[in-house]
Amino acid sequence: QVSKIELEGDLKVITAGKKTYYAYAVVIATGSYHRKLEVPGEEEYAGRGVSYCAVCDGAFFKDKKIFVIGGGDSAVEEGTYLTQFGKSVTIVHRRDQLRAQKVLQDRAFANEKIDFLWNSVVEEFVGDGSKITGVRVKNVNTGEVTTHDADGVFIYVGLLPVSDPFKDLNITDAEGWIVTNEQMETSITVIFKKHYVKSQQQLEMADKQDIWSIITWKKLKKNNNIHGKGPIIIYSMIGPFFGKRIPFIKYKIVCFSI
Repeated sequence: QVSKIELEGDLKVITAGKKTYYAYAVVIATGSYHRKLEVPGEEEYAGRGVSYCAVCDGAFFKDKKIFVIGGGDSAVEEGTYLTQFGKSVTIVHRRDQLRAQKVLQDRAFANEKIDFLWNSVVEEFVGDGSKITGVRVKNVNTGEVTTHDADGVFIYVGLLPVSDPFKDLNITDAEGWIVTNEQMETSITVIFKKHYVKSQQQLEMADKQDIWSIITWKKLKKNNNIHGKGPIIIYSMIGPFFGKRIPFIKYKIVCFSI
């Protein structure tokens, strides 16, 4: 497990457990994870009615009452997707209007299976000990608390980057997202990142191809002292990259998780 990266001349020094690794290039592929609501019942019923992935778990809720928490693109798009499974989909949003793109909003408003709880936040997920049975919601304007029957809940309130070991390098923004140019390069020479560690705004600017691998290979080819200190790739189970072709495979590559 990677705890930090330091610079030593042209070399990058990676501390992982009790071991130290040296590399001329580092590819960061740690990804991001779903922000949680941090309310009672969320952890207890995770995987037992509380989910963060409609594509993964939507089919388990055929003809069931589904709640979606959030008001952005992901919440509205996935809420619409879930109508093909659920009997009904209720989108809970803390404001009186959605933040999603208009085309997604129009699609949701036109769907007869979708209704909305405006100006509302989740207070608690209620269950019977084995699965979720309801959602306790508070109206932020009136303070009124109501409990609604629910068979499944999908939470879409944003993503958080997996970037703690890299913060001392000053390559992240205020929220922890790694900042790069369009070639996936950070401000430190030969430290790259995969596109899924970028914020949504940065993703829209990024090429969908593995730019980092091509650029890294070209830059490392120029270095005659690379043998034995090839690219180190730092990844997480949230952000896998396996199955991709890596053009610099002839060099030593070390992969480990954080």
